[in-house]
Amino acid sequence: MEFALGSDPLDLQTLSKADDALVLFYKEHFKKGNAADSKIGPELVGPGLSIVRACSEALFFSVLACFKAEIPAYKAVRENLHPCGECHFASKSKLLLSVLMGGKTFGSQVKFARFYLIVDGHANTDVNIPLCFMKFLAALRKSFAGIKGGEAVFKIGPEGAYFNAFTSINETFKQFEEAIAQSGANGAIRPASQAKSVSAPTEGESEAAKSKPVFKIGINCDADTLFNKDPKDPNKYECEANKVQQNSQQMCDYYINMCKDHPLLEYIEDPFAENDANGYRLLKTALHDQYPHVQIGLLNAFKECKIEKVQQVTRPKSAEQLAEEEKQKEALAQRPPTQEEKKKAPPAKGQPAETVVEQQGPLYFLPHLVSLRTGSLVCLSQLMDFFKYISSLGIENQFGLIFDDKIFEDQQSDVESSGMDLAFGLGCEYFHVKGVCKPERIAKVYAYAEMIRNGL
Repeated sequence: MEFALGSDPLDLQTLSKADDALVLFYKEHFKKGNAADSKIGPELVGPGLSIVRACSEALFFSVLACFKAEIPAYKAVRENLHPCGECHFASKSKLLLSVLMGGKTFGSQVKFARFYLIVDGHANTDVNIPLCFMKFLAALRKSFAGIKGGEAVFKIGPEGAYFNAFTSINETFKQFEEAIAQSGANGAIRPASQAKSVSAPTEGESEAAKSKPVFKIGINCDADTLFNKDPKDPNKYECEANKVQQNSQQMCDYYINMCKDHPLLEYIEDPFAENDANGYRLLKTALHDQYPHVQIGLLNAFKECKIEKVQQVTRPKSAEQLAEEEKQKEALAQRPPTQEEKKKAPPAKGQPAETVVEQQGPLYFLPHLVSLRTGSLVCLSQLMDFFKYISSLGIENQFGLIFDDKIFEDQQSDVESSGMDLAFGLGCEYFHVKGVCKPERIAKVYAYAEMIRNGL
């Protein structure tokens, strides 16, 4: 096989064919008797896949090395190796760092699963990102002393994030915001606990304060674990701010108030249960009207990194499909109530009617961002398929991608982070670093800062 290095852009069909050949090799040697189909399929699992993955990566990065001597690797990907010919995706990529891990899964008092630090180097290129990042970590660790048990209860997880031992979501926000303020990354912008709003800087404030904040906040709500599936009182969520369980509209109001109280909040991941399409749409509309800079992301809906699942959730529906759904809703509304529905008491006077979660069929929702667990990718051409699919959609239906730092991490441990070069070159909105306590994770912050200095 020959790569057409002289073409513009590079003929990536050759890469796809090479990946197919690698899969055929895998099936012949590790899956004996199942080699009839050499195409990559969603059923491809089992031992030995690391060989396919390593060889696929080696082929791509070998070609990338031909350009890397002249221009940075991410630019080589963007200008010569993009699957869509040219990159029209995010040009101002950011870091998404998992700092605190909580939620029911970890037995934390804090309901949210993750608190992210967002690093947006494009907001102010004069900021020393590594220095501010280390100051942020030092300030956050200092706040651990105020919790019973001190720093010892904020254990470091396998991926390098701290266990969230704070007592509530509000307390976590407060300490996070104060650590950001002490880092100096956002200049004179003060945390919500010290100011009613983040207003425009007054005369005499630093130039850094006049720019947009570099350090911001993201959250993973892991709403599936908070969703009440009890048939006696269904379609409700546990909410830390309320003793009474909340419906979708009430949860939407809760998130909107959170955006108001915490101006640095810019990313909300998994705010509703996977089948609660109505809740997602309510929140997306409310954010568009009031806080358009805040984005909604989906992670748990894509437990496996498969293009088929992403297409199922995000592909726009045809006019015929929408008309058929409307007919079904009308038929459902006109049918006589069941015995269970008759027994259900109407809402008290002055109380909102309960929002019914759409239980029929899989989730259909167009998020701002899709977060992918890339560790399960078999080969690099699978990664390219996501961009080809998004590019095939109309501009109004396109969404951004988040790649985690498991992209070829097992084989590519270079401090310069080829995975990050690949993500930013392809045009990912965020590169997700799963922790802040391990040297290899911190090294990515330094690598990102270097990219910003070189004009990412």
